[in-house]
Amino acid sequence: MITYLCCINCFNDIHLKVFIQNNSQLADKCDFCSSEQSICLKPSILLEKFEFLIDCFEEDNNGNLLSTLLNDTYVIFHKDMNKTELLLQKILGETYREKKYKPRFDTSSYAKQWNQFKDEIKYENRFFPVNSIYSSIFDINQKESIFFELLSQLTKKISKKTNFLSS
Repeated sequence: MITYLCCINCFNDIHLKVFIQNNSQLADKCDFCSSEQSICLKPSILLEKFEFLIDCFEEDNNGNLLSTLLNDTYVIFHKDMNKTELLLQKILGETYREKKYKPRFDTSSYAKQWNQFKDEIKYENRFFPVNSIYSSIFDINQKESIFFELLSQLTKKISKKTNFLSS
């Protein structure tokens, strides 16, 4: 079985570069961008960094490759790296190979709402905004509240016997 290695030069994202820098070793050559004597690691180690981004997209036969969407939306991969689909396959596994996706959310509407919210808290109503983006994020009665959906993903059950004080 071939072990693939990717390097910091494969990515544009600074956080991925720092992670690779801190969790890798010097290799003769990167299998994806062909950089020589570069700091590399196994792509599968990056899976955790990509899982949250994957939730922003859903399968759609009329969509685009996930690597294209990730790069167009978040500019993750370096512009000169031409093996992005193979690298993403090695990060995420075979299940994402050659499937087509579309964004789960219309980000253009959020950008407009964000600008309206920004203007409202700057110039009109700093402490109690009524803007639609604010209410969609923090309304506990709304079924699809983004804020509370994220909070529910971060919850963790803790035993009553758990001691939070350090010895």
